[in-house]
Amino acid sequence: MSSRWLRIFLYLVCASGLIFSAHAQQAALSAPGGVDESHLTTLRATVHPLARAEYDQGPVADDFQVSRSLLMTARPADREQSLQAFLRDVQASGSAVYRQWVTPDEFGARYGTADEDTQVIANWLQSHGLSVGRVTKGKSVIEFSGTAAQIRESLHTEIHRYSVKGGTFYANASELSVPQEIASRIAGFAPINSFPI
Repeated sequence: MSSRWLRIFLYLVCASGLIFSAHAQQAALSAPGGVDESHLTTLRATVHPLARAEYDQGPVADDFQVSRSLLMTARPADREQSLQAFLRDVQASGSAVYRQWVTPDEFGARYGTADEDTQVIANWLQSHGLSVGRVTKGKSVIEFSGTAAQIRESLHTEIHRYSVKGGTFYANASELSVPQEIASRIAGFAPINSFPI
């Protein structure tokens, strides 16, 4: 990866960390008996702007496949602080670490979500029948797939079909909700829709 692309990647990771660092103020999750789902937190701004009532064609079938969705994890506050210091120092010409870029694996080990938190979230997804594909090397994204019924059960939203400008797309019809216990470790989801970017 060129240093230009690495800088862009680090900038995006930094920006997402700043947006969601308020959610990362707790100690590591501990859920040996599973995640408590009796209290939910609604995640704002999780409905695509084109998922509007005038385009809505109704819910898809329960067995409709939603493939390769991404759950972005939020890093703990101490790792966020370390990342901010690294991003500052790696670009400061007088710094001892000036232009000493890191690999995705090194980035994940230093600044990614704690392995224990990632495992709790992955186990929660799997407890709803969702298939966890992989965790990125940077330890900030969990890929998952499942059916519309599994999405409805886990994220508390229906998947609807939308007809927009001659095309047919699917998307979640309402804001996503997740258990309060893990909400602070979730930075967001993308995409749970097929609208073009």
